[in-house]
Amino acid sequence: MIIRYVSVSQGLNQAHFQALQKKLPEVLLRRNQGYLHYLDQQRNMFGLLLLKKMWKDQLQQSLELELLETTTFNRPYLPNSNIDFNISHAGNYVICALACDVRLGIDIEDRKEVDFDDFTRTMNSHQWKTILTSPDAIAKFFEYWSIKESVIKADGRGLSIPLTEITIHSETVTYADKTWYVKPFILERDHYGCLACSQIIPELSIKQVPWNDL
Repeated sequence: MIIRYVSVSQGLNQAHFQALQKKLPEVLLRRNQGYLHYLDQQRNMFGLLLLKKMWKDQLQQSLELELLETTTFNRPYLPNSNIDFNISHAGNYVICALACDVRLGIDIEDRKEVDFDDFTRTMNSHQWKTILTSPDAIAKFFEYWSIKESVIKADGRGLSIPLTEITIHSETVTYADKTWYVKPFILERDHYGCLACSQIIPELSIKQVPWNDL
């Protein structure tokens, strides 16, 4: 299991961006250009190129990105493969997790001010009590939020899952009689993240990849 991330804020000018875009197959290039905002185009492109590099480095195989498909819940996957992967982005970072013979999900969240009244349906009463009595309520909120996001991404059904029904324990999460193992982490001080997996997670090794290595 490997986790890698890229910073999209380190000197990427338009010329570099256009050069990297040319590494995408035509169908994914058109899709990437459909994003309205430049930063969203960067994030999407970096996620795909990071996945491709990780696939090559870890598996010694080339990944043809145009072979990727998506489920009815828009979760990408490679048909007829035992490799699972998941990509997330927030703020200036894009992160990807990849592993064999497991199901996984990863999420990162950029810390910012939050009006908790806008998120009343994301946590159950016990979770809200823990958040609101924490010395740093914002930090605890994003810790819980990233845990839940990683789980619904691993499950594959995304936000169609009622978030209040996800129960958080110390190292596991349960939903609908299924247990997911979780490993929260902090990336670069102000980005809260979590890896969820169908099996026990070993110690995380999270490394940065320079964008010009993609």
